[in-house]
Amino acid sequence: MPTDLKNPYCTLVDVQMEAANDDTGDAEQFKAEINAASRWIDGYCRRDFLFHDNASTPLVADSDWCAGNVLFLPIPIITLTKITVDGIELDTTDYLWKNSSPRSTAQIIKSGRWIIQRQGSKFALPPKIELTGTFGYTPAQADPDKTPSPDLPQEIITICRVLAAIRSGKVKREFTAPDGSRQVATVKNLPPDITASLNRFRRQII
Repeated sequence: MPTDLKNPYCTLVDVQMEAANDDTGDAEQFKAEINAASRWIDGYCRRDFLFHDNASTPLVADSDWCAGNVLFLPIPIITLTKITVDGIELDTTDYLWKNSSPRSTAQIIKSGRWIIQRQGSKFALPPKIELTGTFGYTPAQADPDKTPSPDLPQEIITICRVLAAIRSGKVKREFTAPDGSRQVATVKNLPPDITASLNRFRRQII
């Protein structure tokens, strides 16, 4: 049965080039490994790198996103059209937002604190913060479920390509043996800088 790419972070051609292998007989395995590598990246980073359309149904912020007057989003903002706090819409002059660099997270900075202690209460109950807009990464115009976003950080594309290629067992590297002969071996280990490159995209657990 043919394998379809599902929310991939790189293309089949990317992996074929990484493995120096454009054999059509290996294409199905490469696509399966791209899917697996993409979801491994999600798991490691505790987040995804997809498009989130919250233009109709708002994104509800987690209470642990709030710190003082800053709301820390684990995904970047594409558009932000409305914010409501406990059902009350904020005036656009009461906040501003910015994406991080690299474009992986976002901050919404409010004129006052997001969580306000209720009068007569010993505890500050987290409000219901709803964000209306679009978030994450702009989808591809054609086959967005099967095509990587053109907006993805290059590090995510590179890691997905390398990871999928090595997982396939099709990556070969030439080396010189102790006797001076040239040998070819299958690459089985990931480069040590793979997880280091992902760490700045990883969602921290508070």
